[in-house]
This record gives sequence, C-alpha cells and structure tokens, in this order.
Amino acid sequence: MLQREWLTLPNIVTFLRLILTFIFFVLFLRGISWAWSIFLIAAVSDFIDGWIARSFQQVTQLGKFFDPLVDRLLIVSGIIALYLRGIISIIALSLILGRDVIIVIGYMFLLSRKVKMEVTYIGKIATFCLFSGTLLLLANLEGKVVFWFAIVLYLVSGIQYVYRGAREVFQA
Repeated sequence: MLQREWLTLPNIVTFLRLILTFIFFVLFLRGISWAWSIFLIAAVSDFIDGWIARSFQQVTQLGKFFDPLVDRLLIVSGIIALYLRGIISIIALSLILGRDVIIVIGYMFLLSRKVKMEVTYIGKIATFCLFSGTLLLLANLEGKVVFWFAIVLYLVSGIQYVYRGAREVFQA
C-alpha cells in the first residue's frame, strides 16, 4: 500500500519539493542571488500537489503526513535563510520554530494515540502567507508587513491545532 501511495503524482511533487528545499538552502548559503526563485518554485508546488490530489482523488494517508512535513521544512529553511541574512530577528525565528516544534511533537503524540488531525483552513492560509512573506523578503522586496501578519496567523493556527488536539485527547 505504501509503495502505491508513493507513486501518486501529488506525492512525487511533494518529494520534489523536498529536494528543491535542500537545493534552495544550499544555493542560498553559497550566496546565489536567485536562490529565492527555487523557493518560489517549491512553494508553488505545494499548491499544485494539493490541487492534483483533490481534483483527481489522489489524496493519500502518506500525503496527509508528508506534505505538511515538507511544508514545515521549506518554511524553516526560508526563515533560517532570512535570519542568517539579518533580515528577520531571533524573535521571529523563535516564534516560527517554536510553533512548529510544538505542532510536530503534538502531532506525533496524537499519532501514537491513533488520533488523526486534518490540516485546517486557517493553517493553509497561514502557510500561504508565510510562504509569501518569506519569498518577498528573500527576493529583497518589501514584505515585512506580510511576514508579520503571516506569523500572527501561523501562531493562531498553532493555537487552534493545540486546542483541537487537546480536545481529541481528553474526549477519548
């Protein structure tokens, strides 16, 4: 079953996004000015794989786990790049990393209890805004307002996930 799930187009696109995430980060660390374009392609691929999965009924359990994980890795690589360049503060970096660590630990805990959590609408919007704000800053464009708005949404979605997870655990 797992082998068949890997062979779906959305999961292949997600895997390619994972590869692009590492390519982006390496190019960025080498000072390649157009590294942001790789980040853009990777971010756009997130919406493409989701659209394909829903449109062609190729949503898989693997994709529900793998896609958000790769999104987190892309976001983390982007914000670390921004921090290393001195564009964002340690506070912004800590807020995003802290939220993601809490969500990943909580998600693993819920999985151990066989509780499934779906991605929320606000979580998707927050991810889109964070991709957008990060991309604007990586490309040396004005994006601080978008970026901080995205952080607020990202934190709100994190609180929503924690609340939903706690509710699932204590109801069971």
